[in-house]
Amino acid sequence: GLGEPVELGIQYGGEDVNVKGVVTGINESRGGDARTHTVEILDYCGQRDGYFQLLYDRVPTMPQSLQRDFGALSHLWQNIAHRVARTRR
Repeated sequence: GLGEPVELGIQYGGEDVNVKGVVTGINESRGGDARTHTVEILDYCGQRDGYFQLLYDRVPTMPQSLQRDFGALSHLWQNIAHRVARTRR
């Protein structure tokens, strides 16, 4: 639930990255059969560089195609604005 501490182990491209955080948001799918959890990372467990490498080196890094009136454009701008805001901290 919200506020619950979590430990995440992420494997990508032969790399293992572990982080600790807390659940800050839960969104349920329209059908109710899946949920997306938002986690605030509180501890990179000494692997901050590995985490950011995993985050920014993934392929594709951004949507590769957009469809008009599909909502993807607004999501893209929200994603970019969020990334810009995070880099200014």
